[in-house]
Amino acid sequence: IADSTEAFRVLNVPSINNKGTVAFTATPYSGGHGVYTGSGGAITTIADSTGEFRLFFQPSINDKDIVASIAVLDNGYPRVVLKGSGGPLTRIAELTPPTIVDLNTLSINNSGSVAYITHDDLSYNDATLFIGDGENTTFITDTCGPFQAIGYVSINDSGVVAFSALYDYWSGYGIYKSDGGPLITVADTSDIFSNVSSSVMNNEGVVSFFGLTNSGVRGYFNGDGVAIDKVVDDSGEISSFYFGHSINDNNDIAFLASLDSGGTGLFSANNTELNSVIMFGDALNGSELAGIELGFSPMNNAGQIAFLGYLSDGTHGIYVATPVPPNAPPICDSATPSILSLWPADFNFVKVQLLGVTDPDDDPLKLTIIGIYQDEPVNDRANGNFMPDAMGVGLSLIHISEPTRLC
Repeated sequence: IADSTEAFRVLNVPSINNKGTVAFTATPYSGGHGVYTGSGGAITTIADSTGEFRLFFQPSINDKDIVASIAVLDNGYPRVVLKGSGGPLTRIAELTPPTIVDLNTLSINNSGSVAYITHDDLSYNDATLFIGDGENTTFITDTCGPFQAIGYVSINDSGVVAFSALYDYWSGYGIYKSDGGPLITVADTSDIFSNVSSSVMNNEGVVSFFGLTNSGVRGYFNGDGVAIDKVVDDSGEISSFYFGHSINDNNDIAFLASLDSGGTGLFSANNTELNSVIMFGDALNGSELAGIELGFSPMNNAGQIAFLGYLSDGTHGIYVATPVPPNAPPICDSATPSILSLWPADFNFVKVQLLGVTDPDDDPLKLTIIGIYQDEPVNDRANGNFMPDAMGVGLSLIHISEPTRLC
C-alpha cells in the first residue's frame, strides 16, 4: 500500500475495510503528519497537519471509506475526534481543558458513528465511553461506577459497543458490550478466567478477546454474552501470543504468535483451522520480513489482513495479505458429446469431443479420456466383425465407430 522508500518516512499501524481500502497515519518526507487511505494505487489524504492539528492517532475506516481519527492540537493535547473521506472533516467531539481523548482506542461503524473514550484529567483515571456521529452523542459508561478503567472499544453496525474494563478496585477484569442500555457481560474473571483483555467485536455481536484461564492456558476466545468458544490457545501449536488481533463477521481472527516448533509470524484462525499467513524471514517486497505490528481492525470479511511490516533491509511499509482461494474442481455435470448419434452404419470412425465442462476459477481445462464403455457386445453377429468400436483412452477426444449410439 505504501512504504518508507517513497513518500513517507514513518508509517503506523493500519486498519482495513471490507472493500480492501486501508487507513493509516504517517509522516511524509516533506514534513508534517497525516491520515491517509490507499488500496495499492494512489494515496488519498484524509487530514494533515497543515492546519490546526499536529498529529493523528488510531485511524478506523468503514465500508464507505470514511475514516475516524484522534487529532492532537498544536498545543500538544488530543482534544478532537474527526471523521472524513478526503473532503471536509466532521468533528465528532471537540473537548475543552482538561478533558482529552484516549489515544489508544477508536472505532467507526458503517453509519458513521464513532466510539471513543475521554479522560477528565491527565492522569487517565476518570474515563468516559461515548458514541458520537457529529450531531448526537450517547453515553455508554464511565469509571464513576463499578469500573476503574476502560479501553479497547469497538462499535458494530447495530450501534453496540464492546470494551474491556477493570473492576473491583483493580482486581477484576471484564469484557462488556452495550448500546447505551444495560451492560452485557461477555466474559470476566469471576469464573474460568484470571485475566481478559483486548476486546474487538464484529457485526454479529461476537466479541473476540485475549484470555488467561485459571489453569494457566492463554489464548483467544469468542463470546457473545451467552456462550464462549475457544478459537486458539497455547496448549497446541502456539507457544506465545503478541499484542494486536482482529475478528471479522465470519468469526475468523487474525493475530501475531510464535510456534512451539519455532518461528514467529502472522496467523489467522477459526474454531477448526489455524493458518500461517506470513512468517518472519519470509520474502516480502524484495527483502525479508523482520517484524510486524497490527492495529485494532486489521482484518476484513474477505480475510484480507493489513499490517505494518518491518523488513531486514531497514525499510518498513503497509501491506495487505490476501487469501488465495483453494482451486475448485471443474464442473462436469453438463458434459455432453459433440455428436449424439452416428449414421449411416458404415463402420467408419468419427471424432467426438466432450463439451459443456467448465471451470469455476476460469482456469484453462485439459480433458483426458480415462475410459470408454458401451452397453452392447463389442463384437456381435452381423456387425461386420469390426473391432474396436471406439478409441481414444488417454486423449482429449475419442473415435467412435458407426453405428454406436452415444449417450
